[in-house]
Amino acid sequence: MKKLVVLLLSLSVLIVVVACGNQSGEQDEETTDEAAEQQEDNDDQGASEDMENDSDSTEAGSDGEYLRLGETGVMETILGDYEVTPTSVRYVAEMTEDDPIVNPNSDTFIVIDTIITNIGDEPMNADDAISQARLHNMRGGGTGRYKDFVSIDNIEGELAPGESIEGEILFDLGFEEEYDLSFGSTALESASNVQEWKIYEDEIDSE
Repeated sequence: MKKLVVLLLSLSVLIVVVACGNQSGEQDEETTDEAAEQQEDNDDQGASEDMENDSDSTEAGSDGEYLRLGETGVMETILGDYEVTPTSVRYVAEMTEDDPIVNPNSDTFIVIDTIITNIGDEPMNADDAISQARLHNMRGGGTGRYKDFVSIDNIEGELAPGESIEGEILFDLGFEEEYDLSFGSTALESASNVQEWKIYEDEIDSE
């Protein structure tokens, strides 16, 4: 009889231990599954944030490729180092009879007020600096600046180190919603860097 009681007690203890072990295993599996799901959610959220950050960086990078009116670009060229700051733009319907051309070949003349500053160690010719200027439309067309017009304030003469000159650059191009002013875009990469400004139609004055 005593042996039977001991056997029954042993079986009872064994059943309790097995039941607790199974419950613990189920809890561990549930905890592991919840942790895995939480990690997946965190990973998905992190990936989404990374994509948003990449998108923001791309957009910022695209905007950063262009300067705007009033901003200064630094040119490093074989002609010398200088700063370019276009400050304002205006349309001009026609020039005077003393100019080489009175009426534009395209829709309009475009005059850009610009400041050139010699930041190099040697004197430089201001005309050499603005010879790098080009005005482009958004379809890939463009033009260089006009020279020898007496009705504009030409940028010319020698600039000593640290000296600035303010004047006007003249172009002949059609009416556009936006333009791209560039310096150095036609030069060899070894001869000059490139700086570009975005100019929008609502920033341009009309006579």
